[in-house]
Amino acid sequence: MHAITIPAIYIIIVAGVALLLVYIMKALSKNFLTLYVFVRAFKIFDLEFAATPLELSTYVKGIFEEELPASVAQRSSRSLRQFLILSILCQVLIAAVLFFTCNRIASHDIHKNLFLILGWAQVISLASGLIRASFFLSYIRKDAQPVSEKSFKIHRIIEIIKWAIPLITSVTIASIFLYLWFSGLLNLSLLRHFVILVAVAVLVFLIKKYVIKSKEVSLESFREIGN
Repeated sequence: MHAITIPAIYIIIVAGVALLLVYIMKALSKNFLTLYVFVRAFKIFDLEFAATPLELSTYVKGIFEEELPASVAQRSSRSLRQFLILSILCQVLIAAVLFFTCNRIASHDIHKNLFLILGWAQVISLASGLIRASFFLSYIRKDAQPVSEKSFKIHRIIEIIKWAIPLITSVTIASIFLYLWFSGLLNLSLLRHFVILVAVAVLVFLIKKYVIKSKEVSLESFREIGN
């Protein structure tokens, strides 16, 4: 199996775009509100790792409760859908970054087989992410009902796969980078690319800070709403 490589600068640019999308998604998530006993803010992890099918459906149906102001419910559901759509694009970009990074490392015969396997494993992670995002996009509706226990467990496994593969891959890449750094084997080309990556990350952070405006929704006005 041969490594598939592209210029490192392309990988860095794609990583920068993915980071920018993460910031946009974080801004959208500040609009997530649901009526679950009382009006509360929630995160996408509350849906992805809900304890039971009932808890998941309660979170979703709570977005559309009539006790919530219509504008709040619309903003919350719209932001959640936009978040999920952007998450699909973000997952594609992250999978591409990890895939080509692993292949570049493998092309230098550094644990070649390991990094080729990790690179191609991103396809599995991406497929898992697309399945989950598609499920949530179709599930966000007023009449959402608890899924079956079997379906819930399958989706939980898919969710774990979606997160585990890129996390393991990222830790492995970081470990190799640190090993090369401390052993003095880090060449100037790799160091230059690392500096460019940091510069791109700083640029994206500045864009987030001064261009992407977002604020937390105050829950004070909803204190009287609840079961």
